[in-house]
Amino acid sequence: LKLRKYQEELAEPAIQGYNTVICAPTNSGKTFVAMEIAKQHLDKHSDHAKVIFIVSTQNLVLQQRQRFEAYLSNYAVCDISGVNSTEIPLKFLLKANDVVVLTAQILLNALQNKNELSSISLSDLSLLIFDECHHTNKNHSYNKIMHQYIDLKLKKHKGLPQVVGLTASLGVGKSNTVENAHKHILQICANMDAQKINTVRENVNELKDCVTGGVPERKVMDKIEKAAKKSLPDLQQPPCNRVSQQYRQWIEVISKQACALGLRQLTTYIEQLRQYHLALLTNDTVRMKDALTCLKEYFDTLDETKFTENDKLLHNLYHKNHVAIHGETPNPKLEELKKLLLGFHENDSKESKGILFTVTRGSTVGLVEWIKESEDLKHKFRPKALVGGGDGVVGMSQQEQELIIEEFKKGVVNILIATSVAEEGLDIKDCSFVIRYDTYGNEISSTQARGRIRADQGQYVYLADARSKGHEREKLNQYREILMTDAVAAVQKLTQDEYMKEIDQLQQKDARIRQIKSQLEARKRDVNQHTATARFYCRKCNTFACEARDFRCVSGSHYVVISPEFKRDKIELKPHKKPKLIDGITMDTKVHCKKCGEDWGVTAKIHGAEWPLLKINSFVVQIEGGPRKLYRKWTEAALNIKQVDDYLEVLAEEEAGLNDSLMDDLSLDDDL
Repeated sequence: LKLRKYQEELAEPAIQGYNTVICAPTNSGKTFVAMEIAKQHLDKHSDHAKVIFIVSTQNLVLQQRQRFEAYLSNYAVCDISGVNSTEIPLKFLLKANDVVVLTAQILLNALQNKNELSSISLSDLSLLIFDECHHTNKNHSYNKIMHQYIDLKLKKHKGLPQVVGLTASLGVGKSNTVENAHKHILQICANMDAQKINTVRENVNELKDCVTGGVPERKVMDKIEKAAKKSLPDLQQPPCNRVSQQYRQWIEVISKQACALGLRQLTTYIEQLRQYHLALLTNDTVRMKDALTCLKEYFDTLDETKFTENDKLLHNLYHKNHVAIHGETPNPKLEELKKLLLGFHENDSKESKGILFTVTRGSTVGLVEWIKESEDLKHKFRPKALVGGGDGVVGMSQQEQELIIEEFKKGVVNILIATSVAEEGLDIKDCSFVIRYDTYGNEISSTQARGRIRADQGQYVYLADARSKGHEREKLNQYREILMTDAVAAVQKLTQDEYMKEIDQLQQKDARIRQIKSQLEARKRDVNQHTATARFYCRKCNTFACEARDFRCVSGSHYVVISPEFKRDKIELKPHKKPKLIDGITMDTKVHCKKCGEDWGVTAKIHGAEWPLLKINSFVVQIEGGPRKLYRKWTEAALNIKQVDDYLEVLAEEEAGLNDSLMDDLSLDDDL
């Protein structure tokens, strides 16, 4: 491995042993910098060195492990992610390997595990490298790992590992001034316990020569509004927020006008259903028929045998307004997008290859179909969608994502239609163009998207309606990128003593806040424990489902029901349209309310057993003596649910028949 001069400059403080945040553009080779840091660390401390390379998402694990294997051939390298996390515990992998590439949650689970056979401590490790370290804030797993680190540091614990963070942009949070951006940068550095924040300052020209995504071309297609005006001359001025209730009402007015003029527009959206909101987004970015496809896919999943009268009315309203789409008015955004793509293809000396970022999964599918059906585009572009693995009809597994990325690298696919999954960390390079199609993220995602561009002739285009929220967000991102650069420079001007004083003050303050929060949560749980049981009711039909004592919390995040009565009487199971494998747990079955069909969650299959794994936002929760409440997350409820380290404990408890109800009966027998 031979580093360039600017890469050596980036690596230097970390090689000297300092905890370091390395900030350099996408495609500057930060992973190679990390591998050199790891190699020199292993060479110096070969007798006891253990390097952990931490990534933020599962689909980054394999590619980074392969890189480490290629360049650290004298050392044993392995990976562990949700796919194989139950096969061999991290503790045993560490004994047999020098470098482990893993997801943050795997490391966090091992650090929190109370089972001596599976748990590890930070002192078992000698070097932690955080990829995309700007995530080290709030409740992200990165920050939870570093909370443990800093708590030990403040207690003067010896033997803590060196920490290195990699990022293309530290961001500025919600800052609009250099002063606040300065504070944000320092906070990330404090969270990372960074003694140094390092950027390229001496070898800037070499960096510019080698790195893609310099100063991009930014286009805001304000002609789109004029084109829309031509297709519908009496078009009213729309509300600024295109996904607001007011905008949906505006769409209804436009639909009536369109029908009168013989234009094919969607005329009605059902206000109560979120799926109409998603269809509106898809209709805005692609075509009407793609929006209708999204709606049809949703309504096809509903079980009409469980409909109430109101459900039937809503369903009939959908069918009544499922209009024909022949001869629909062209979407002016697509017309502008077509011009861009054709221009890229004609002007590139080589065959154009690029990424088109869009907002929703439905839009990715619609855009792929649009390109395949376009007479002008279908012979020039070979598109495929690239989306994350979350819920939804078009969610992709890690393996599916990796296959598509490999096809893109080989040129089998020459345009990726992607959601944000491709904006961070994935090894997608050598693009001649990147288009953000009416998307809006933050200054970090804008920087990462531009970083996919080929250095010599790449173009970055932001295509949006000039009235859209995305247009305003992109302008704000440009400003915040400048703020971030200025803020990093200001931090680097501090003397080492000044810098470390600020870092120490922030760490002391954050540790105190964590302590207070922990005490408050403990008191809240204690209050809940001493009241009567918490009861769960279906949020749709209000039927009683179960009690808090029927749950077990596995590894601090999975809430499963062990009550046999619940499984027998309360739920109906259906095949999952997009089965998943997460942390070694198979989730291929959906759990529904037996009475109304409401989606309650999935089943968790592991160790030859199966348990309902529920979403708290599917229920109304009532702690006796208090009002019924809706919660978005389990942590918001602060219920006193029994914690277990892994599913083996749940299985053992179930097989022994020692659930809470049985224990209550045994206690009663003893009293008698």
